[in-house]
Amino acid sequence: HMPVARVSSMPAALKTLKAAGVKLYGFEASKGTSIWKSDLTGPVALVLGGENKGIRPHIYIELDGVIHMPLKGSIGSLNVSATAAIALFEAVRQRDKQGK
Repeated sequence: HMPVARVSSMPAALKTLKAAGVKLYGFEASKGTSIWKSDLTGPVALVLGGENKGIRPHIYIELDGVIHMPLKGSIGSLNVSATAAIALFEAVRQRDKQGK
């Protein structure tokens, strides 16, 4: 189980998270650091954009980094739910590996 919060202003919510020491990582189809080389063990928020529009520019500027999923063959990107599932699984895997 995972707590979920709805917010009325995403930029304000991200600024609040940043002020609390949470790192903000956005996911892009082919930009940034590979998820397999990213450190997801600390306090992080994963930001995923819409499937057609991606992360909006006013959100993008708040990010501490950008992560991508390395894909094979002719697959250009995954849908947002698949990306979220893989990203969350990788964060849990990294934390389990470190005993957190």
